[in-house]
This record gives sequence, structure tokens and C-alpha cells, in this order.
Amino acid sequence: MTRGGSWPRARASSPDRTGTDTGTGTGTGTGTKTGTAPAPAPVAQAAAPNCLRVASVRRRTRIRRVGVVRVARPASGCLATPLRASVRARKGVKLRSVRYRLDGKRLARAKKPRFRVRLAPAALGAGTHKLVVKVRPRGGKPRRAVIRLRVAAG
Repeated sequence: MTRGGSWPRARASSPDRTGTDTGTGTGTGTGTKTGTAPAPAPVAQAAAPNCLRVASVRRRTRIRRVGVVRVARPASGCLATPLRASVRARKGVKLRSVRYRLDGKRLARAKKPRFRVRLAPAALGAGTHKLVVKVRPRGGKPRRAVIRLRVAAG
């Protein structure tokens, strides 16, 4: 099936089946190509072999009537820097404190209005982790959100 002309389009110099290039060029070589072409440059930078990467995580998780929990992944994908989590309260909601637990262990308690925590890469080994965020508003009952992190090796 052709659309508006010949398809596939003809090249200026097409190599024959023997591996030699019959095109005319201004190069200083002999005019023959060997089968070893240089590999194309990678588009994305490859991660280090011992690098831990966040395979999946919900970036935002809503907590009903309270606000939003955000988890920021590193831009490089490699966990060389800590993973950051923060809670942002809804308009008109005042928070007393936010408590973070990672895999059932107490991680941090934040009482300042940014309610941030940093997850050290050493605490996140390869596998699935559970981050529990317990938010205590000034008025009302505490609410919690569970965020699952999947970390892959290499």
C-alpha cells in the first residue's frame, strides 16, 4: 500500500548485499564498509549496577477530609539521595502532627507545617515496603494512609 509516492523511499547510497557501500562520498577511506559499526549512544544514562531504583510508588495519596501525602522520587531514578515524603493539609484544616512508620518501625514525627520526612536509602532495601502515614488534625480523629513502595535492585 503506497501513500503519495514510492514507498519505501530510496536512499542516496544503498549498500549492496556484500557489505560494501557503493555511494560516492568525500571521505578519505577505501570506500568499503566492514560489518562493525559503532554502537549508537544511549539516550538515557544507564544506572550503576548496584543502584536501587524505585520501581513503583503512588506519587500522591489523598487522605479523606485531611489532605494529601506526596512522595517525591529522585529524578535520576537511582536512590543515591533520600526519598522525600510530605503532607499538605486541605484548606481550613490545621494539623497537630504527622507520624511516619516504615515497615512497622517508627520513622519520624513531624510537627512543623511542612510535615516532611526523608527516607534514607539504607532503610530501603530491594523489595516491597510499607509506609504508613498517621495524620492527627487539631480537631477530629486521626487518619492514616498506607503507601506501598517497590524498590528494585540494579
